[in-house]
Amino acid sequence: MGRVARRWAARGLGPCLVALALVVLAACSEKDRKAFVSILPLTGHDSTSAEGAAEAPTGFGLTADSTAVVLNGDTILTVERLPTRGPGGTELAARAFREVALSPDSSAVAFVTRGAVPAAGVWSRADQVASVGTALVGGAVDSLEWAPGGRFLSWSARDSAGVAKVGVYDTRLGRATIGPGPAWLARHGRSVRPESWLDDHRLRVLVSPGAAPTGGWSHLWDIERGDFVLESHVEAVARDVPAGGSLVRGGVVSLDLVDGPAPETVALFVAGDGSPGAVLLEDRGAGVRSVVTDPLLPPGALGYEKWKQAQRSPVLYQLAELGGRPTLLVALAPPDRGYDAIALFQPTRGGRLEPVRVDTGQETGPAVFFDGSTPAGTTQFGLLDLDGDGSLEAVSAVGEPSNDPIGPRIRWRTAAYRWRGKGLVRAPELDDAVARAVQRLTTGRE
Repeated sequence: MGRVARRWAARGLGPCLVALALVVLAACSEKDRKAFVSILPLTGHDSTSAEGAAEAPTGFGLTADSTAVVLNGDTILTVERLPTRGPGGTELAARAFREVALSPDSSAVAFVTRGAVPAAGVWSRADQVASVGTALVGGAVDSLEWAPGGRFLSWSARDSAGVAKVGVYDTRLGRATIGPGPAWLARHGRSVRPESWLDDHRLRVLVSPGAAPTGGWSHLWDIERGDFVLESHVEAVARDVPAGGSLVRGGVVSLDLVDGPAPETVALFVAGDGSPGAVLLEDRGAGVRSVVTDPLLPPGALGYEKWKQAQRSPVLYQLAELGGRPTLLVALAPPDRGYDAIALFQPTRGGRLEPVRVDTGQETGPAVFFDGSTPAGTTQFGLLDLDGDGSLEAVSAVGEPSNDPIGPRIRWRTAAYRWRGKGLVRAPELDDAVARAVQRLTTGRE
């Protein structure tokens, strides 16, 4: 994914999206009610805190002033060695540790800091480097728990408004990780709380119907695969993929997509003929209804004669809201290009996944935008609120090398599309805003 597009996704998909509708419990079946459980206590873990918790392994803990971590009598980490800034450049000014937890294989120490901005992170014993996974201005980190295998660490936190947050740190990648599903919920102010690790890479979490950290639909977050699925849909997802098809890694996500009594699940798959498809699962009375959309697009939309020619599986790139409806951005592999083709889809009340339509001013068809780079230039795609109306616009920017010795090294051609009626239409009145946004995101200057 291009550097510019990544920044657009990070900046443009934040405060622009409105809150999701609350789940109506009165409409739930008894099976649904069992999934909508109360907060359960977290399981124990090898940790110690300044409050004096006595769970730590022998010889592991904090000094009396909570400014250093000791193991078997040796000081292995001090608060002075922690980073001074967190994600996004947040200044930390940590004064002491509030809690520390040793990984199951003793290769890393998870920590929570005290200070004006509480933070959580991981210190690697092999690399002798600490990394901050989250920092919460006005918030708090409540607990830490290592997965049994020691690769992943989860934390439970609260932001300044009291919304519960779950985070996961991947020691192999050396950073916090989040998928499209958890990112969508965070943008919409939904409380999400970790319950327990089921194994080395699957975390059970509770997703509340709103901001209050009470109740919750039980989801399984497979950190290794990237799937985020309603627990009651797990078996149906595996069962309802058409014969010969295979699920896409990281392509299963459960969210409120069509205002049903429970979250719906979309599962991307590759059919036996190579076509990209999707199953949408909905709770209907006593059972789960599944509707298959295959293919998501005709092969000619990307320039193929047959989908068997595609070299890569689809990827669930992002979730956004366009025209007031949840929209899936799926990255597909076009032929003979160094780019991804980002196709936009929306779920229908009938259970299908339909492509968003776009009117370019010259033709109308499925909304497919290209993103990537080759030696000849770069094509970037992003979503931004260009006019400040709270709705996202789709932006495409094509950059080509410039030979101007004193001008910019890249010349940009841009186009914006806004939602109108039932799809995207070309919006030339936003061209100046697009040009300013591209300049800001590529040069840091207004």
